[in-house]
Amino acid sequence: ARLGGTAMPSEQIDGIDLWPYWIDPTKTFPDRILIDHVGRWPLHANPDHYKWTNFAVRTNRFRLVGPDLLYDMQSDPQQTTNVIESYPDQAKEMIAAYDTWWQVTRREMVNEAVPLLDHHPFHTAFAAQRTS
Repeated sequence: ARLGGTAMPSEQIDGIDLWPYWIDPTKTFPDRILIDHVGRWPLHANPDHYKWTNFAVRTNRFRLVGPDLLYDMQSDPQQTTNVIESYPDQAKEMIAAYDTWWQVTRREMVNEAVPLLDHHPFHTAFAAQRTS
């Protein structure tokens, strides 16, 4: 937004201001937690049954893949060695962050089995994109 000379939107956005890092290349990013989840499950299935599949949690140093694989991205960017036994507290912290994220995000996940709905919003939007 700053580069484009525009104001930040008033609603919540995810991200950080990169300007300080562009003007000072020696400045380091603060440690933060990023979460990825592939939100796919069978139609009408309970998303909670898929909570612990297809997700990753990332900090500046570590990447947790699923609940039991932890990689040190600084020393092993190819993710060849699981270090979860060497850093159990780090893994627990990342799992706790993911669990908190799930609790907050879960209520926003599409429920394809909503009663009184004559269409599935995701399917309708996807079909419209395919025909345009």
